[in-house]
Amino acid sequence: RLRMRGLGWRERDEAELRPADVGRVDVYLSIGAGLGLVDNIRGADDQCKALRRALELGEPSRVVRALAIEGVFAAAQPQERRARAIADKTRAMADEMSDPMARAYSLFPRAAVHYFIENRWREAWNCMAEVERLFYAHLQSGGWETDTAQMYGCFCMMYLGELEELVRCTARYERDAERRG
Repeated sequence: RLRMRGLGWRERDEAELRPADVGRVDVYLSIGAGLGLVDNIRGADDQCKALRRALELGEPSRVVRALAIEGVFAAAQPQERRARAIADKTRAMADEMSDPMARAYSLFPRAAVHYFIENRWREAWNCMAEVERLFYAHLQSGGWETDTAQMYGCFCMMYLGELEELVRCTARYERDAERRG
């Protein structure tokens, strides 16, 4: 249904939207992203629902988030042309929005293309480090986004043979997780 619908959308302010509709998108985004790491098929299904509903609502921050996560799923499958197109689209949207959170989300599909399709571990690692930096700078804490950036950053370090850096980072991540509870 998403392919037939396309990725077009009309921008609307969140104040124009029903809170229940916005909440539904947020729930599907959370479920899709969370399940994507452990059950890719169910995660992709919920992510598709999130993207379709985000596009229908037209609230820009949710559209860029849903589109970015869709780009990660596309890269992991791998649907190279689609993943690259989504990475380009989310980058353009983030540039237009001038929002650091949109910028952080727009880096996810770019990192996924580097990681899953190109096997360019250093570039993926650099993207994930920037995602982590942006989320910590603007959210003041970790969450799914920073945890995912850290996890894939660690995989990149391992593939690059950067084992000393991997040990330093995992120790820092462990302290941070303990601090957050």
